[in-house]
Amino acid sequence: MGVGLFLMVTVGGSGLVLFVLGLLLWQRRTVALRRITARTTGTVSGYDFRGDGRAHPQVDFVVGSQVFQAELKYRGVMRVSGSFIPGSAVTGDPLAKTLRLRQNSRVSRSPIPEIFPLGSSLEVHYNPEDPRKNFAVRDRGPLAGPLLTWGGVGLLVLGVGLGLLIGLG
Repeated sequence: MGVGLFLMVTVGGSGLVLFVLGLLLWQRRTVALRRITARTTGTVSGYDFRGDGRAHPQVDFVVGSQVFQAELKYRGVMRVSGSFIPGSAVTGDPLAKTLRLRQNSRVSRSPIPEIFPLGSSLEVHYNPEDPRKNFAVRDRGPLAGPLLTWGGVGLLVLGVGLGLLIGLG
């Protein structure tokens, strides 16, 4: 077996495996989101402080006679920090998937409790068959499916390209 064919099979095969795995994860998430069809209004009851500037508001909502809890989750935090910045503030939309903060690098507090105070209202989306499957305001969207899918496509193209460039024989 030639070097080109070997590279094409190993790199391209790895890309194909990642591509299929990514599509399966992406599809699984899409099916789960299609079942989240009901909406209600919930009340901010607390915060989940996860460190690194992430504070997720916890929202209580009622379905039937039961109380459930949802969180407004962020995909990531983009931070501009400096010693001379007074306090901490959100510079973008606080409901966006990525939280954008401008804060003092020495002394900083999360501005989330000020933006979403206890008792404030947020929209909650949930699955009527299983209200534990829910999210507040919008789904943050996981990155695993898309990253694996596009990474797999890249490796597949790279493998075929190397195989053709070096020669299959």
